[in-house]
Amino acid sequence: DSGLNFNLDDFKDNTGITFYNAFDDSENKNDCLDSDITGHGTDCTAILCAKGASFYGVAPAISLIVIKITNQEGGRTIPAFKRGLSKAIDEGADVISISFSLAQTPSNGDDINQIHELVKKAYDRNITIVASAGDAGTLLFPINLFPASFPECLSIGGINMNRKRSNSSCRSDFLDLMGPGENITSLFNPAFPIKGTSFSTPFVAGVIAL
Repeated sequence: DSGLNFNLDDFKDNTGITFYNAFDDSENKNDCLDSDITGHGTDCTAILCAKGASFYGVAPAISLIVIKITNQEGGRTIPAFKRGLSKAIDEGADVISISFSLAQTPSNGDDINQIHELVKKAYDRNITIVASAGDAGTLLFPINLFPASFPECLSIGGINMNRKRSNSSCRSDFLDLMGPGENITSLFNPAFPIKGTSFSTPFVAGVIAL
C-alpha cells in the first residue's frame, strides 16, 4: 500500500513486522515510512492489526509484511504493484490484503494478464487474496476492477451501519464478501472517519487471519 507510520504506539515496538518498498525495490524499514503522507497504508494496517495503544485491530497478533507500492507522494505504478505481489508470495504470506484496484483498458491488457498469473501463483500455493472491489458505486451498472474480479481473489465490497451496500462501493459482478465501509476510525487521523472498500478489505483479511 502506501507504507506504514511505524512510529505510532501501536507499531513502534512490534517486532513481528517486515518491510519491503516495491516502488524502490528496498527492504530498508525507513523506505517504507516516507511519512506515509496519504495515510492510506497506515489506516489499512491499523484496521488489520493495531495492538491496542489506541484501539485494537481485527487480528492484532499476526505477523505482518508491509509492502509499499507507492512513491513518497502516494503515486503508484503497475510494475511496483507486481513486484510487491511477487514479494508477498515469495515471503510465504498466508493472506494478502490488497486495497488497490485497476480498470482494464485497451493499453494495459498485458499488465492485467501478468497480474493474473501472479494471483494464480498465489492461489496455487493456498494463499488467500482479498482485494477491494473499488469505489465507483455511484454508477448504476457493474464496474469490475482488478485484481478483485479475478476468480482466484475474494472481491470485497463495503456496507454501511445498516448493513446495506455503501453508496461508494462498486456494483461489481464478482463481489464475494462485504466489510464495514463507512464511518471507520483509524490511526492516521482519528478525528476524521474514513470510508471506502480499501478499508473494508483489511477487516475481511483480519477475520480470515483469525
